[in-house]
Amino acid sequence: MSWSRWFVIPLGLLIVTPPGFGQTPDTARARTSCAVSVSTDTTIFELTEVTEPPIVRHIVVPRLPPGLVQGRLPARVVLSLVVNADGNVDSSSAAILERSNTALDSEALRIAKAATFWPGCRYDDAVRIRVRLPIQYGGATTDTQSGRQALGQGRSRTIKGTVVDSANHNPVSQAAIYLGRTATGQRTRHDGTFHISAAVGPLVLMVRRWGYVPALVTLPEGIAGTEMDLGATSMRQLKTDPDRAAAQDADVRMYPELARFYDHKARYRQGVFLTPDDLQRVGGSLFSLIRQKPGFLFICYVTRKGERDCGQQASRGRTYIMNPNPTSAEQQPCLLELWTNALGPRRTLDEVQTDDVLAVEAYPDPGATPQEFTGSPCAAIMLWMK
Repeated sequence: MSWSRWFVIPLGLLIVTPPGFGQTPDTARARTSCAVSVSTDTTIFELTEVTEPPIVRHIVVPRLPPGLVQGRLPARVVLSLVVNADGNVDSSSAAILERSNTALDSEALRIAKAATFWPGCRYDDAVRIRVRLPIQYGGATTDTQSGRQALGQGRSRTIKGTVVDSANHNPVSQAAIYLGRTATGQRTRHDGTFHISAAVGPLVLMVRRWGYVPALVTLPEGIAGTEMDLGATSMRQLKTDPDRAAAQDADVRMYPELARFYDHKARYRQGVFLTPDDLQRVGGSLFSLIRQKPGFLFICYVTRKGERDCGQQASRGRTYIMNPNPTSAEQQPCLLELWTNALGPRRTLDEVQTDDVLAVEAYPDPGATPQEFTGSPCAAIMLWMK
């Protein structure tokens, strides 16, 4: 498993600095943007899958073993732990990955389990995130910066480059830049250049633009505060079957769960399949998008309020999509079955944001639906979530 950010707790600093140094002030400036929006999703995300990492909020005062203090022995322990959506550590998740010696083990575990964080964010929600936490005493730790910096925050590097068309070498503008599965929110400029901040750990950078095969670039582990120039990254236009196969391979490499999506796409020809690039290109409401497809004009879904939405508004009756006087059984409004691979509470279609969806497969009738998605007398929709 690769790790993209470290939270370094230098115990030597806690000993020699004034009291209270280990307690990062609970200020609005230090907190993450989602600190008041706790998700009920129990998924554990990696740092490459979130938009903001956790920030250390409080570290307990260490009780160092006498042998370390008296002998001035350096010690370092690296732990893995899960920061819950409320900012507390899941104590059962704390485990030692590496150690220089065993003298600091029990105290490092106590410190890690008692630590609190401003929770990490996945878009607007605070979520559970696995982090790597090195704790060290003595050695080369002589930093005297402010608490937040000394606790390992801000350990990032800069990545820049230029995206070009592989055939004509012209710059490719408006290509979206991803770090692992996570969108950075950055796109290439008109000259094809981009400039982003990235964690220091090993990553895969992905460049996507509709009409091109996604480009994947493996980034080795770097050093905080440095700049890495990737030079020119070429993107191949989608024109042939081999190009489409290459795009599919790139999707499955970044999102392994989409192997099932593409398997269904190859086997169930009557279904409607929207790939990541399709969704990036069209945007808009998922329900409106799907209903425009043949065979889906008369579907209904249950809203978050428990009401049925069949494409009509109380103020003006059915929309133009709906036939106000259906003449056959096939035209009767039918309640769809909604499936998703997401964990946590089940959502209704109007609660799902298109930006949260990787891919969509939809089936207009039971005869065209894979066995695992049965349950509706008419349409079934499967959402593959990010």
